[in-house]
Amino acid sequence: MSDASLRKNLIKLAHDKPELRPHLLPLITEGSRTAKKVTMKDLKKDMAAAQRVFKSLQSANQKAEDKYGEVFDYMEDAGSKPSYYNLPKAKATAMIKDAQEQVMTLGMEWLKSNRKAEKKMVDAIRKFAKKIDSLGKLEGNAKDLRKDLDRQLQEIEGQMKVTPKDWKEMRKALERSTGPRLFSYAAAYMSRLVEAVTGEML
Repeated sequence: MSDASLRKNLIKLAHDKPELRPHLLPLITEGSRTAKKVTMKDLKKDMAAAQRVFKSLQSANQKAEDKYGEVFDYMEDAGSKPSYYNLPKAKATAMIKDAQEQVMTLGMEWLKSNRKAEKKMVDAIRKFAKKIDSLGKLEGNAKDLRKDLDRQLQEIEGQMKVTPKDWKEMRKALERSTGPRLFSYAAAYMSRLVEAVTGEML
């Protein structure tokens, strides 16, 4: 039997048998207080787990940058015009096209290498959010922050599903929507949510 069901039965019993109310009311009020009371200790494990996963994501992203970072060199050529080079137009055009293809090839490898770590980070945040949701109805700032965190997760998962169609979209994905950058706002919402729920500063 869940805590909510037990409390509901205790309330019904107190209503049906008034002589038991002095004994039941302390259980009912304590149960309600316990269900809503949250301490930093309750959420610390999930926060610590998310932080460990985030560090793994940072490490994975750094390895990807070390391996595929030359993609940014190709981006410079990919965005150039043939007239920029002191070369025949056909040769300059071919060089630019090759640079654009390299951006797509290296960029896709970069994104692919990060996705596993990003998925783990999403799972860690989801676990944290589930713990928050198990506390019952949130009020005020905590309620707003929980909604913000959910919206941020939806945006993250949406961006993770996007496959860039050209080198310009790939540049945007690499510069704004990959690795640790993808989770910066979510991490901030998590910290603020803990403070709002517990009343304690991280």
